[in-house]
Amino acid sequence: MRVLRIISSMNPALGGPGQGIRNMIPALEQLGIANEVVCLDDTKANFITKSPFTIHALGEANNPWSYHPQLLPWLKEHLLRFDAVIVHGLWLYHGFAFYKALKILQKEGKLIPKMYVMPHGMLDPWFQRAEGRKLKAIRNWVYWKLIEQKVIHAAEGILFTCEEELRLARETFRPYAPKRELNVGYGIQPPPLRSKEMETAFYQQCPEVQDSPYLLFLSRIHVKKGVDLLIKAYLYLKKEGLTLPKLVVAGPGLETTYGKEMIQLASVDKDIVFPGMLSGDAKWGAFYACEAFVLPSHQENFGIAVVEALACGKIVLISDQVNIWREIEAGKAGIVEPDTYEGMVNLLKRWYKAQKDGVTENAQTTFLQYFSVEEAAKRFENTLNSLNSRPSQDTHTGPSFSLQNRLLRLIWGIAALLFFRYSPRPLHAWRAFCLRIFGAKVGKGVHVYPKVKIWAPWNLELGDECGVGDGATLYSQGKISLGKRVVISQGTHLCAGTHDYTKEGFPLITKPIRIEDNVWVAAEAFVHPGVTIGEGAVVGARSVVTKDMPAWMVCAGHPCKPIKPRVIT
Repeated sequence: MRVLRIISSMNPALGGPGQGIRNMIPALEQLGIANEVVCLDDTKANFITKSPFTIHALGEANNPWSYHPQLLPWLKEHLLRFDAVIVHGLWLYHGFAFYKALKILQKEGKLIPKMYVMPHGMLDPWFQRAEGRKLKAIRNWVYWKLIEQKVIHAAEGILFTCEEELRLARETFRPYAPKRELNVGYGIQPPPLRSKEMETAFYQQCPEVQDSPYLLFLSRIHVKKGVDLLIKAYLYLKKEGLTLPKLVVAGPGLETTYGKEMIQLASVDKDIVFPGMLSGDAKWGAFYACEAFVLPSHQENFGIAVVEALACGKIVLISDQVNIWREIEAGKAGIVEPDTYEGMVNLLKRWYKAQKDGVTENAQTTFLQYFSVEEAAKRFENTLNSLNSRPSQDTHTGPSFSLQNRLLRLIWGIAALLFFRYSPRPLHAWRAFCLRIFGAKVGKGVHVYPKVKIWAPWNLELGDECGVGDGATLYSQGKISLGKRVVISQGTHLCAGTHDYTKEGFPLITKPIRIEDNVWVAAEAFVHPGVTIGEGAVVGARSVVTKDMPAWMVCAGHPCKPIKPRVIT
């Protein structure tokens, strides 16, 4: 399966969504789900050029809406290469651009990939209710009415990172009627093992706390994060006589008006330190050496830093507006209080009394249970698969497909027998005409021979000048796409349907097969559901293709593996 992710920016300084994508992609690749990203960033940025996975950066969009003139043409050209598309985030041009591309391709009769939206907390009612956001709330309401609700309602499903985010999204806008609400979870890679180099890097950036215990806040310095509540509560409790560790307030945003206000607020106590943004070894050194992690946000969709702290074995002190607070409480891995001044005072008091008894084990156990990237990737894969299966069906006692589908296949079977199977071999244009009548997308000069078995023509897309040999089976329970000049030799079986043998009802699962331009699949090969064969590849005779094959490689075997490059002379 091939997934495209559309996001306004992958800049790590912006936190959240981009970092979440970076965490998830390696684990998804291990499950056979290939990912590419298109974004509106500088093509020469380090986080683009050094990315281990494919990022299509189209250049910076230097305007508030993140409009970029190249995005819509890029989507129209490339969308059909993918089996699923995920739009990350709301309120910016990239979501609208995808919606426009979707409608254009639908009008052209293309078989478009399934679309999902991952709002990353941007449907949280806090954004509409918070003081100081009234004009933005009005803007969002207007934008919802004109544009965003169309994007949400066109999607196959809305993907949420936790149950709390899913629940809160229902409160914010009307009308709100997504086709599906899906809690796919979220995860991060396990942190690197603790090393002396990490602590050295951190203390070089924050020497004020070397050899001293400290509490750690690590996030953007922004009003949404509740930094003012934390500093005020910390100052109050120290004034009341509590011997608290030092407080490290780390993250970007110190140059903003709010950041400068926080520095001024904390200036009465030298134990409050602002080291700026931490990354790499310095960030992990800060996590490993701290006494506890604190995040008093007024709104926090997932809180990657919270999960990173858990992974490092640290108790987390959070507000009940961090949406994963239920999982934290269930795992007894932290302390939760309201996002108020009184709540922050109680948060620090409770931690001061409890200290660290047993929390390391609870923190790491909670991380593994709820937030490891491997578990999150499996949930994501299962969610995508479940959308193609029929969970209520029992294939032992009932049909896998609707009555309409079965009637269409009956009509096609009769038509194929009368007009297709026994047609003279040279009449390729006639057979292409028959396939088009039954909904196939057939290019110019296509050669489909008469003894080809086709399960459902309406799930086929055949590119210009491709050929399918006698005895081949196109088992198109799911979508099968053949690119330009693809050759499918005699006896080959392309199977786009399977069953979930882990379920009692043995439900059907359909997964698309995509064979890109200039591929040759030799005689009697078998291609599994969900496979993509890259441009120019060759698949040897009787190979069994169970996973994606790379472009311009000669591949063969059981299971099929790349052997050598294909060189055109």
